[in-house]
Amino acid sequence: MTDSGAEGKGFIDESWAKSQNLQFRPLKRPFEIEVFDGRPAESGQITHYVRAGLRIADHYQKNMLFYVTRLASYPIVLGMPWLKQHDPQVGFAAHTFTFNSPYCQKFCNTPAKPAKIKALQTVPKKFLRQLEQNIPQSLRRKDILPISLQAVRLYSRRARCRFFTVTLEQIDRALQNKSEDLRLPEELREFQDIFSPKEAEKLPPHRAGDHHIELIPGGKLPFGPLYGMSRKELTALREWLDENLRKGFIRPSSSPVASPVLFVKKPGGGLRFCVDYRALNNITVKDRYPLPLIKESLNNLSGMKYFSRIDIVSAFNNLRIEKGQEYLTAFRTRFGLYESLVMPFGLTGAPATFQRYINDALREHLDIFCTAYLDDILIYSRTREEHIEHLKLVLQRLRSAGLFANPSKCEFLVKETKFLGLIVGQEGIRMDPAKVETVKNWKTPTCLTDVQAFIGFGNFYRRFIRDFSKLTAPLNRLTKKDVPFIWDDTCEKAFVRLKEAFITAPILRPFDWTKDVILETDASDYVSAGVLSQYDNEGRLHPVAFFSKKHTATECNYEIYDKELMAIIRCFEEWRPELEGAPSPIRVITDHKNLEYFTTTKLLNRRQARWSEFLSRFNFQITYRPGKQGVKPDALTRRSEDLPKEGDERLAHQSQVVLKKENWQLPPLKVQRARIRQPHRQGSIPIEEPILSLELPEDISRLLDQAYKTDEDLQSILQALKDGAPRHPKITLAECTIIQGRLLYRDRIYIPDYDP
Repeated sequence: MTDSGAEGKGFIDESWAKSQNLQFRPLKRPFEIEVFDGRPAESGQITHYVRAGLRIADHYQKNMLFYVTRLASYPIVLGMPWLKQHDPQVGFAAHTFTFNSPYCQKFCNTPAKPAKIKALQTVPKKFLRQLEQNIPQSLRRKDILPISLQAVRLYSRRARCRFFTVTLEQIDRALQNKSEDLRLPEELREFQDIFSPKEAEKLPPHRAGDHHIELIPGGKLPFGPLYGMSRKELTALREWLDENLRKGFIRPSSSPVASPVLFVKKPGGGLRFCVDYRALNNITVKDRYPLPLIKESLNNLSGMKYFSRIDIVSAFNNLRIEKGQEYLTAFRTRFGLYESLVMPFGLTGAPATFQRYINDALREHLDIFCTAYLDDILIYSRTREEHIEHLKLVLQRLRSAGLFANPSKCEFLVKETKFLGLIVGQEGIRMDPAKVETVKNWKTPTCLTDVQAFIGFGNFYRRFIRDFSKLTAPLNRLTKKDVPFIWDDTCEKAFVRLKEAFITAPILRPFDWTKDVILETDASDYVSAGVLSQYDNEGRLHPVAFFSKKHTATECNYEIYDKELMAIIRCFEEWRPELEGAPSPIRVITDHKNLEYFTTTKLLNRRQARWSEFLSRFNFQITYRPGKQGVKPDALTRRSEDLPKEGDERLAHQSQVVLKKENWQLPPLKVQRARIRQPHRQGSIPIEEPILSLELPEDISRLLDQAYKTDEDLQSILQALKDGAPRHPKITLAECTIIQGRLLYRDRIYIPDYDP
């Protein structure tokens, strides 16, 4: 980024410079920088610099000096001295910089070099060897350079020149087929069509398993709003509509029903199309077809030696909406009304419909040598030969049912695999280590707060741990008044023994699909956490799994409502195999009361809409519990090891200037020079009442009056000014004045944080 207001030649972001392995060199005289309003920058003193080459298209400057600091949005900022030296011509309409100054022509502009073409994806060496068999030895391992058509014609006239052509489409097809072949055992190549992405994009025919939507009598058909979209979202919407119209998955509609649509950002980038079917789900009779009890299915794995796992691609889209009911799936867009011909995500009965279909497809083999849970299929056998035969039978049934698999998510002929949150293998079934990783990796406490959090977490389970008081005695001693914090070997032994007790029996129990589920969640400013628990036969609550995850820099800026909701989402994502298809409602316990009304909220933002679509797959009920009673998940969010330290981007992104100086275009605040001085005692700060020529709109003035009454900090500052106080902890009083009852700081009106 170029900044004509920056007085330094160049600045570079500290984190980005480290990622580029640039050498940091200390400055002899560190200095501070100021932001546009004269305040010192929050990044602190500049103490180091780096030297590196800078290339902008064909413009190159070597050995340039950059000052190292923390930048919010750009890795490099070029200041006014650099702009003066290079004097670029700016094309505002075309968004271009042109470097034609005498300095650049002499020192910076370099002739363009042909760029080498690099592969955009990796391929196995075996495949490269197969390709090279058809290329002469003299041409192998040569650099490939882009040349013009005229050059091709010129070279083709030379006697010793040999060349051949290949299209990108042919390369992609070869890579795709080869990657699929490499994942399939040789004995299963006859079923390669089941692993073809193109076959999975075809519109399935109507079948007995079509999705039926039964409406509650008297229910009002939904008609949702049309949300506004950005240009980028409209472009993505048109592409999504074109693609699904081409596939035949949707068609134009004249339905009286219309659900709203919106886009949400994918975690890895890009936009995801979502339809908000909550209103339709509210008037739909729930399909109670059961998802399988995994505990019963996995009882058949004793003595098995070979395992394979198959993942069905776009599972729901493999089924059609029952003929004549397509109008119920209609959704409104900027480009018209459309309805879905295939079963979309977000419908309340979709999981039950697909489970019924996959059960019918594999019924002859279920619990004999395979089990299916929605789109996940596990095949198990005693010998390799037997396993190949079982795989062929399953794949044949999938082919007959018109179902396709995702080769990148399948495993074949392995001795151990992960299935529905469990590790299954030759040695039996065991819990996924990730379920207890949060507690197992709990770092040694470094302060009193850490010790208190750990003891508070353990107090809930003290009835399951023999001699709990003796174990915690060294830790409890540290919490006493006037006792210095000294972490010795006794404390470390107690800490390690307690962690082991938390993640082993009798405290931690395996998940039981027949019992009710309790999910406790919590979120702090920087961490979200959860504890999954079930009652034993004596009515005692035992944990099944623990979870915690740090927030990203962006997530740290979410409102507390969204942070608490995100904790619930993360737990459902982490424990989907255990929670999806629960026979009775999962009791979700949170300390944020407003979340009880999430499922009835009329208008959601894009993030919440994505979460709502995901949660529609689960049977749950949110219950409020005061925060002081939620010790277990709360302790997992308060560990000092998870809190940001100095330099953490989670802190850097919390305080940012949203509207920078260059974004403002405000009329000046004109004040007449005649002032009415209020009497004040010696040493106090004068309260001046100039006459303003600028009047605030009545509604703004009224809001300010309301806000000023509720802002305690503001009232404290005003009182300090009136009392002539020498200082105030929140603000520099010398830069404050009161004008017509309004507080001005550096000639700017103070606007309180107020939500009417």
